[in-house]
Amino acid sequence: MLQASDAGYFDIQQFSLKILKDCESRFGHSIEYVQSIAGAYMKLKNSAMALQYDEKALELAKEQNVNQWKINIIKAKLLLFRV
Repeated sequence: MLQASDAGYFDIQQFSLKILKDCESRFGHSIEYVQSIAGAYMKLKNSAMALQYDEKALELAKEQNVNQWKINIIKAKLLLFRV
């Protein structure tokens, strides 16, 4: 994730997304990881895929019974897609 973050910092979003997607099978259960993929898609202006991954993050949050504030943050982000 740090490698992908560094790539994103240096404005190489496509490379950052590739790194994240390559490891998705290992870390796809992590809400933060899934949100990182959504963020990479947003930087690439692919809102359809970003929405899909944000919805997946919400699903994971509910399954993992995380604190309500975390769920509210994800829901608020999803509301941005409806504006």
